This record gives sequence, C-alpha cells and structure tokens, in this order.
Amino acid sequence: MLLIFGSISVRAQSLLFPQDYLFEQLKVNERIVLNIDTSLKSSLFPCITKQDSLFYYKPNRKWLSRKLLQDHFIHIKKTDTTNNEKNRFEIAIDPLFNFSIGQEQLLSKKSNTYNNTRGVLASLKINDNLFFETSFIENQSVFPEYIANQVTLKKDALGQGRWKNFKENGFDYAMSSGILWWNLNKHVQIYAGHGKQKIGNGYRSFLLSDQAFNYPYMRFDLSFFNSKINYTSTYALLMNLTPTVNINTNKPPGTEALLQKKPFSYQYLSFKIHKQFQLGLFQGIVWQASDERNKLHLSADFFNPLIYANLGIHGFRSQPLILAGMDGKIELTKTFHAYFQLCTDGKKDSLKNTQSFGLQAGVKWFNAFGLKNLFFQLEYNEFTNGLYQSNTSLKQESYSHYNQGLGYSFNTHFGNEFVCFLIYRYKRLMISLKNNCFPDYSFQQSVLLNEGKITYVLQPKTNMNISLGMISRNFHHDASQINSDKSKWLFISFATSLFNRYFDTQ
Repeated sequence: MLLIFGSISVRAQSLLFPQDYLFEQLKVNERIVLNIDTSLKSSLFPCITKQDSLFYYKPNRKWLSRKLLQDHFIHIKKTDTTNNEKNRFEIAIDPLFNFSIGQEQLLSKKSNTYNNTRGVLASLKINDNLFFETSFIENQSVFPEYIANQVTLKKDALGQGRWKNFKENGFDYAMSSGILWWNLNKHVQIYAGHGKQKIGNGYRSFLLSDQAFNYPYMRFDLSFFNSKINYTSTYALLMNLTPTVNINTNKPPGTEALLQKKPFSYQYLSFKIHKQFQLGLFQGIVWQASDERNKLHLSADFFNPLIYANLGIHGFRSQPLILAGMDGKIELTKTFHAYFQLCTDGKKDSLKNTQSFGLQAGVKWFNAFGLKNLFFQLEYNEFTNGLYQSNTSLKQESYSHYNQGLGYSFNTHFGNEFVCFLIYRYKRLMISLKNNCFPDYSFQQSVLLNEGKITYVLQPKTNMNISLGMISRNFHHDASQINSDKSKWLFISFATSLFNRYFDTQ
C-alpha cells in the first residue's frame, strides 16, 4: 500500500510495488544533489513523491527516442472544463519484462540459466482524488541451483507466486497486482488492492517486508499537522501454503484443496519529531487461521484500529501472534543518514533466559567520500529465538505468507547479517556492488554473497535497463572451510526494474 505526502502524478513510477531498492537510493541521492527537501520521505512504501524520474529529459526528441528514453509507451492526457471546474484524467500503459540468460558454475559443473518475464502495467488518474493501477506478469525461469533449492523448498518463487514445473528444471509462475487510491480530503486516504508493502529505511525490514507474495488488503491513512504525524491501519488476508482439509480423504478427485487463510492487521504511527528525526511505532497481528472448511472466525478485536490496544488486551503469548516494534531515521547531515529497527513477539528462551527480538542498525552515505552520485550503505541485522513463529503447536499463525516471512525471512532460528552497498551513477550508466555476509560464529554455516553489476538505463518510467552482472556465493560448512559450496553466476539481462526480488537470503 501507499502513504502519500503531497500530490500524485501518473508521470511518476509505479505505485504497486516498493521501488527497486537500487533505483530508490539513487532517486534520494539526486534529490540531495538538486537540493530538494527529503524530510517528508516516509519509511512506509510504496511512497510517491513529486519528483518524476531519476534520469534526463530532452525536448524535441523524435517519437522512437521519446518512447525508448523518457516517455510512457502509451500516455493519454485529457483536460475538460465544465461548470467552471477543471477535470483531468491520465492513462499510462507500459510493458513489463525481464529477459535474461546466464551460466552458473558450481564446483566443476556448469549449467545455463535464463528468465522470460512478460507483462503489462496500466494506470488511470482522475483529477487528484482517484488513482487506479494494475499489472500482470508471467514468468518462466531456470534459476541457479542455490535459488532453485529455495524455490522448491518454499513452494513459492521467493515472493513471486506458486509455481509449476517448466520443462526439465524450470519454474512457471505468475503475479497480478492492483491498487485503488481514494483521496477523501487532505487528512484521509483509503486504499484497496492486492500487492506488497514495506516499512523501514533499510534494505531488509523486521516490521513489514516486501519479500512475501502479494496479498489483498484494505488500508486507511490519516495525516495531521502538515504530515508531521501519520497514522495507518491496514486489514489484510494472508495464506498458508497448506490445504485446509485432509487431502487423502476429504478432497474431491480432480480438484485442488483450498489453501488455509489467516487474517492480518497492522497499525503504524509515525512522528516527524524534528526535520532531521523520524520515529515510527508498529503493531502487527496474525489472527486465528481458518478451520477445515476454510471458514474464518474473526474476533471483533481484529477491527480495533488503535495501536498497541490489542497488545494490551491479549498480550504477547495469546493465540494471535503479535509483533511490536519501532523504527527511526536520523539525518545526521544532509548526506549522512542513520536508521534502526527493533521488534519482538514476546517469546522467551527458557534455556538462555532471553527474549526473542529483531534488531537492525544501518547508515547511508549519499555523495559518499565527496564524490557526486556515489552511494554507500552498511546495514546490520540480528534475529534470535524463533522470532515470528506461531504461538500454537500447529504453526498456523506464523508471521508469514506463502511460506515467506512478512518481516525478515530466514531459514534458521537465530543469526545475523551484514549488508553493504556501493553504487555509482554517471548519467545513465550505473555500477553497483553488493555484499551479503551471514556469519556463523560457530563456523558451521557461514554464507557470503557478492554481486557486481553494470547497468545502462534506457527508460526511466519503468527503469528499463540493460545489465551485465556476476554473483558469487560461498557457503562454508565447518571451521576448516575445506567443505564449501562455491558458485559463480554470470548473467546479462534486458529488463524493467520496478520491484524487488530477494534472491540473497540464506
């Protein structure tokens, strides 16, 4: 969903998804370079700003150059004046795609990879009070082995939908999204749709991540004091990738069992305490899952819009799984920002006498080392004691959707991660380096991921780009590091980049 500060424009990029993380940071960097105020930037995504795009517009381009380098593929704008009122509407339609080929080398074995994604993104804006956007993408992919293993285990293409087999070792999956935004007045907005959300200033998020697959939601946003105080209450429906009936005895032949549903609600209250300091409070609750007939038994408390009220009523150890947390951002200087997140679900480890928690701390440095358009980020994440796990033995109310975590997603009960970015842009050319380190202090299962990529951006509306990249992965099994899985994945792609794909988890 979306928290909007100021006017909305179809000229800006998609509202359906939290923006591709690399492009989002470069947009912020450019606002700083151009001396544009960044203080109204929320930590709730997707978020639209008045800035149109990162890259350059030139007047008097020919049609083909405009479509390839700066404009929507189809863009219709109409203005009508009746009864002394100015009525406007805009329609924008763009193709979505990701065509890539590559090769993975794992030990002495080489295997080919490729991706074939086709889709469309369409939006409609009526005046400044109503906005609608929808998209659909279909994919066939052959992943590197370490990604394919996770996709098979999760039964979900890591946040992109359930899959079916494609040829010998590929995956076929699809994803549709949509959002309707209605601006009642300057204080109230209502949203309804099917998509992803994210809360946080970092690459990962412990409160709410955009890693899980799309889900239906209804959202209400309030803003006061020139958007210095913002309040959000959202109601959604999640799914477990488990059937609601015994598939051997109760499922009619030739049919697929219904997947188990579970209600989800969250509240987020953010304060602009100072122009340079933003603080947010969060409460997220996964309620009782549906019964064997897939019928929901909603409590009236599900509709309670007051943050921390249900935590006071039910407590951490009740049947609904409650996650409470906070996040913040401090602009220490115009170009150097620090951020953090804290969360807990109240569980305790009786052996270690410690409480479950998630902790994030990071810094972002724009125009780093005095070099214009150079971005540097360092982030640390730590989690422990079965965070997000269900309070019941059946694990039906875990903080997850489609087998992906709603917050930080991991395959262990505790651990930590360092994430480091270095991104440089010169006109339309970008060079990016990323490192993910999952250190295991017992030296049993340390993982190191390194990614380097050269990108040339064509179309700024959809971040259409051509990229050449390489990812190396090193998985150490023991202290001697003799036994290790080392792989290298080299790829080239022609793609639109509007949302995040998280192929860099453990």
